[in-house]
Amino acid sequence: MTKFMSIFALATLIGCSDTKDDDTTSDSETTEETETGEEEPETGDEEETTDCTYNGFESNLVAASYNDDGWDISAVSPEDEFTFLQIDHETDEAPAPGVYSLAGSTTEDCDFCVFIAQCADEECEEITGYFATEGSLEIVSIDPVEGGTVEVKLTDVVMYEVSVEPFINEDGDEDAEVELLDDGRTWCVDAEYSAELEEEEEENTSDCTNNGFEAGEVRAFYNDEGDSSWAVSVTSADAEFTHLTIRNQTDLSFEAGVYDLSEHIFDDGELSVDDAELVVYIGECTDEDCDEFTGYISTVGTLEIVRLDEEVGGTVEVKLTDVVLNEVSVEEIIDEDGEEHTEVDLVEDGRTWCVDGEYSAEFEEEEEEEEEEEEEEE
Repeated sequence: MTKFMSIFALATLIGCSDTKDDDTTSDSETTEETETGEEEPETGDEEETTDCTYNGFESNLVAASYNDDGWDISAVSPEDEFTFLQIDHETDEAPAPGVYSLAGSTTEDCDFCVFIAQCADEECEEITGYFATEGSLEIVSIDPVEGGTVEVKLTDVVMYEVSVEPFINEDGDEDAEVELLDDGRTWCVDAEYSAELEEEEEENTSDCTNNGFEAGEVRAFYNDEGDSSWAVSVTSADAEFTHLTIRNQTDLSFEAGVYDLSEHIFDDGELSVDDAELVVYIGECTDEDCDEFTGYISTVGTLEIVRLDEEVGGTVEVKLTDVVLNEVSVEEIIDEDGEEHTEVDLVEDGRTWCVDGEYSAEFEEEEEEEEEEEEEEE
């Protein structure tokens, strides 16, 4: 993916998310009326300026974020919520305060990438872009921690209109051809922006068949006598017979913390559902009886136990991050001793399901299926 396209994708998330009010100024071109009633640009010191199609970018909605890969600041237009200016810096170190030239920046290679995106809607599938290749960016101050402040100043910045043509490359990944337009429009900006930095959660970028699991009903079950001590069951808001389950398959007590699910599902590199202590799975059932279903087992990602009060009426809060569930085949078999077992195997080239979500509920008592066991004994 071109660098320009990747930062536009990031900008879409920030530009269309909740933003904060912040003290922001923009030195857009101002006018005053002459004695004849006509408007003239207000002038100060005479200096040569670029004749741009658009001038200035005012905003009182500014957001800034950072992660291990860099930081960005995004200013949303007060006239159009889907138009925003963004400054992006991909680095693992905060820049020193100072003035940085934007001259010579390209969409493929920019230390500081400054651009404006005009999106048709929240999805931003149709976009008009402008990319800065002239002017300077001053880092007035930056404190790259949660709640820290970043202050920037753009001077004599000229952005040129670009075409953005998405395509799928030979590796099957999304990419884009981004080129400056001949005789395209231009956008001149002199402005100052500031905002508090918020830590950006890493997006699950796995190429999954299904993405996300919006919760309908969330229930939690506790049992201090069986082999499985607790479970959280989440019913899909979109399909009443599809459930996501987070289960402790042991009588062990887990403390609050983050757990790597791959360590709990694999034994010497082999899928081992029966021996897993913590497991996350999804069942897509065709009806309430769930005689026919498609199953998915977590193989990647983390489960964070935020809160766990192990008693009936207690609260459980869990968080799934970058979890990938792989499609599995489920087969009931009878072993040589005549006992029933469930055999679970990964489906080769099967479908996948990516989930990032937080779920909480109060524990209900999990009832043992005593009647069924008695029937089997008879």
